[in-house]
Amino acid sequence: MTRKFFLMIGSAILIQALPVQAAPEQKTEKILSHEAYRLVVAQTDFAAHTVDGSRFLELMKNPKAVTLDLRDEIRYYLSHIRGAKHLGPDIHEDQLAKLVPDKHTPILLYCENSLFPTRNVSLTDVALPQILALGYRQVYLLDNPRGNSWPGLPMIENKAGHDAVDDELARYKSETGQKYVHWGTDAALKARILDKLRPKAEKQIK
Repeated sequence: MTRKFFLMIGSAILIQALPVQAAPEQKTEKILSHEAYRLVVAQTDFAAHTVDGSRFLELMKNPKAVTLDLRDEIRYYLSHIRGAKHLGPDIHEDQLAKLVPDKHTPILLYCENSLFPTRNVSLTDVALPQILALGYRQVYLLDNPRGNSWPGLPMIENKAGHDAVDDELARYKSETGQKYVHWGTDAALKARILDKLRPKAEKQIK
């Protein structure tokens, strides 16, 4: 099955993408419809915007290039490519504009699938059509590695953060009696981890 097939399925999740005209002093945001997103995906040349690890490293040498991490905030705090900024899985025009004000800026995207093989749909594939639709043209996504990972990627690892997350998970299990917990499906747990992780992590990742 092709990546576009999986993205058509992913279009069931409506993600913010394009601006619309708003009344004075009133800001309106538009969410792409299923049909609009499918059309954008169908028109996207993924091959032209997909690069391997070596090319990704070359593009990173451009001082104007901006690397964006599409994973959730906790995973970003725990480890990320050196110099990467956190965007997250939801593509909001305002947030993207803050991170990348100039639409001529080269944008380098990566997600969990870019770092090692997983069974999930790549967030880079989902994000690429949306970012292109917002007018950015030099957008490149890091392809899935052909081994366990791409060699040579400059990763920043927050070892203390990993320990903090493990401690919070153990404490939460003890308090709730739950055997299996994950911050991706438990908002309260995620908030607790972020409260504990964010202050130290923000200092370490700079």
